[in-house]
Amino acid sequence: MTKDFSVLIPAYNVEKYIDKCLQSILNQSFINFEVIIIDDGSTDGTLKICKKYESLDNRIKVFHQLNMGIIETRNRLIELANGNWVVFIDADDYINKNYLKEFGIYIDSYQSADMFVCDFISLTNKGEVEIRRPFSNKEEYINQLLSWRKIGTALWAKALRKSLIEKYQIKFEDNIILGEDLCFLSQLAYYANDIIYLPIALYSWNRLNSGSITNNSICYTENYIPLYIKIICFYKEKADYILYAKTINNTLVQVIENIFLLHQDYHELFLYVDNKFLSKISKIKLFFIRSNCYKILLIVRKILNKLNCIR
Repeated sequence: MTKDFSVLIPAYNVEKYIDKCLQSILNQSFINFEVIIIDDGSTDGTLKICKKYESLDNRIKVFHQLNMGIIETRNRLIELANGNWVVFIDADDYINKNYLKEFGIYIDSYQSADMFVCDFISLTNKGEVEIRRPFSNKEEYINQLLSWRKIGTALWAKALRKSLIEKYQIKFEDNIILGEDLCFLSQLAYYANDIIYLPIALYSWNRLNSGSITNNSICYTENYIPLYIKIICFYKEKADYILYAKTINNTLVQVIENIFLLHQDYHELFLYVDNKFLSKISKIKLFFIRSNCYKILLIVRKILNKLNCIR
């Protein structure tokens, strides 16, 4: 029997967290779902814990593979899913008991929509903070998504229609190391008929896991270029020059700034920049970066900020 939801969990060395994650799933008030876990070559007790839960509940299926990485694991999880809707959960996070129930209510109310996005709780050593990222419609969601600082770009806290993923053969890209979620979601959102916001914090994002990729600063300093080139080329191929321009204005220039400050090679990005789509501010930024003067502006800005603090 087809399940309403496929709960997809990539797991790697999360023995400290996976138990709480799976307990939160099995405690759901909504029952018509399956859980698919792929253990990506864990070297700790992760697989053993997952197998224990598999023996306790026939809705849970556990697969083990040699370490293939998050891209291959997520693509395989989607292929294995039997549900009408897929929800990704990171193995070190957990969900509210009404997580699937609330998604189900909204899915029934907005039957033409293909994506549903809820708020979440950020867990840090300073406590819990509720994060709200409201939007009114698909256009506003995509605008926020492409601004990359205004809305969550992670796969979790979302319900995605599986048939849409299959129809357009949307996959996680092998050459995207940083931001594979954003690359996937930007394509899915483009094809979605509508995207609906749930003003409820139902997902708990655990930022206490020191091994998490979101806590690894190295991951944020490499491989920006393939991510944004992929998104830019996608919109250009679709001849959607409005989104093409917004991608450049909202993200590309900011990424160039970061790469410039990290002394990495950013010149390849300029091959994909069409100046006629840039805002005046973006053109000015690019001029200073190309002229190697931008660093001087940053130094001046820091000095002025320091003076203001002294005053």
